[in-house]
Amino acid sequence: MSGLLFLEHGTAKYLGFPPSDFAGTSVMSMGGVAGLVELVAGALIAVGLLTRPAAFLASGTMAAAYFLAHAPQGFHPLLNGGAEAILYCFIFLFLAAAGPGPLSLERLLFGKEKNGGPVLGLIRPADCWLRSRPKCRHSGAGVRYFAGTASVSQTPFSVR
Repeated sequence: MSGLLFLEHGTAKYLGFPPSDFAGTSVMSMGGVAGLVELVAGALIAVGLLTRPAAFLASGTMAAAYFLAHAPQGFHPLLNGGAEAILYCFIFLFLAAAGPGPLSLERLLFGKEKNGGPVLGLIRPADCWLRSRPKCRHSGAGVRYFAGTASVSQTPFSVR
């Protein structure tokens, strides 16, 4: 849903639908570049294809939009019109970390994640890192266990 709402901002700027004051935005302006990101990233996020990089780009775009366009108008997001930009920024940051959902086009085309890793190998979500984290046991000799094999290390507390 957030991808569709984000896509709507891009269609208003470039396709004139829904009709708004932003129609006819120049591609070379800051709003025009943001409109391209809204159009492309919004569509990708909505269908669940390349979700992580699209969401990461969209999150950064919304952070820049807040600090460059909204924050100079005042401190409070409600008064400077930046509440929506902040929400989009953090929603997309979450999607960049969590990845696509089970009904995404990415999962349908490329299958399930293997070993907790990402589908396309772009950004590894935090919960998968925690699940696949090697168990480190300290013994006086500096032996560490990694993925079922033991190796001797210089520093007994390090984990590869």
